[in-house]
Amino acid sequence: MKIFNDVLSENLIQEISKEVRDKIQSNSWGTSEIFWEPFLRLNSTGTVLISDCSEQIQKLVLSELKDTLPEYSEVFVKYHLWQKGSAISCHLDSNYKFGATLYLNDVWDVNWGGIFVWRPNDSDIMKAIAPTHNTLVLNDESELHFVTPISYNTNNFRVTIQIFAH
Repeated sequence: MKIFNDVLSENLIQEISKEVRDKIQSNSWGTSEIFWEPFLRLNSTGTVLISDCSEQIQKLVLSELKDTLPEYSEVFVKYHLWQKGSAISCHLDSNYKFGATLYLNDVWDVNWGGIFVWRPNDSDIMKAIAPTHNTLVLNDESELHFVTPISYNTNNFRVTIQIFAH
């Protein structure tokens, strides 16, 4: 797992935030209940809302991450709004060349859950990172990982951009 801080410009973060706010008012969301395999929802009592990033935002994000992401031939860029109780069970993302998570919340309290946990391929010890604004976690070695459930004691979505590529 590779971790990169301050990966996007603040101007782009503001554009993304506006698009997410606008999308929340629209009917353009699916859910993890529909898109994710059942084994990915084993630890979840909530759902994750999922929507495509606009083509413009996708191009801008990928342009700003061009020196960070590995080469790819096909890429998917989606917003994920993690609701109360939502989580994702242990998995590898082995059907992709890489998966990446970009954290968008300005503030995230670790007591709200949503902690990203992984096991490096060369270790039996798990590592974890709390969602931190404008941080990208890149899984290009198919490492086992999961996300802890979002607390019912928060009124905030855990907002991310998920990037998967072949």
